[in-house]
Amino acid sequence: MIDDGYTFHYKDFFFRPLARFGREVAKEHFDRRNWAGLGAFLWNPPHFIGSDEDIDEEDQKYIFSVMMDYDTESNFRNLERGVSLILRNPRLAMRTCAACKKWWFDHDTGLVSRNENGLLLRPAGTVLPCETREGCEKGHFDNPLELNSVNSLVWQHYREWKAVGLTDEAKSCPIVRRNWAIIDRLVEQHGFPSICN
Repeated sequence: MIDDGYTFHYKDFFFRPLARFGREVAKEHFDRRNWAGLGAFLWNPPHFIGSDEDIDEEDQKYIFSVMMDYDTESNFRNLERGVSLILRNPRLAMRTCAACKKWWFDHDTGLVSRNENGLLLRPAGTVLPCETREGCEKGHFDNPLELNSVNSLVWQHYREWKAVGLTDEAKSCPIVRRNWAIIDRLVEQHGFPSICN
């Protein structure tokens, strides 16, 4: 099983959503009423982990609808924007908006400012960086740029498996290949800060 946030569990079955090209292939089989081709495409790895003999028609319909309807494109955009921020400005990416509201940060170092008495609280009434004309790379606190829950697992999966390489099952998954291509391109472009290890 691929542990990157895209493997879903339903009853005794594990399955993965389809990306745009996979949806096109499935739709073509469906429109042509090519049930054998659709079945061979859907009910095997990497899209389905388990035996298709154990799955009834109602479960197939439910899993197929989730596979087709899952918004992989928004996730790909979130991954690209979120990992780009992590690699360009890892301290900002890790900082919560709540911490920024509480503490006075030095934006050159990304650390909380301090004086002889210790860490500095943000003075009451000061404007937050995200509400200035320059803004914040992370965006406004009511909608900050950060990896969603799925892409946090994608990022973790990448960091865990990059050095040793993917399993054959993961290599066969178009979503894994696309996610890793996005991250590899960003790492090549920005480097991999030691703070990200």
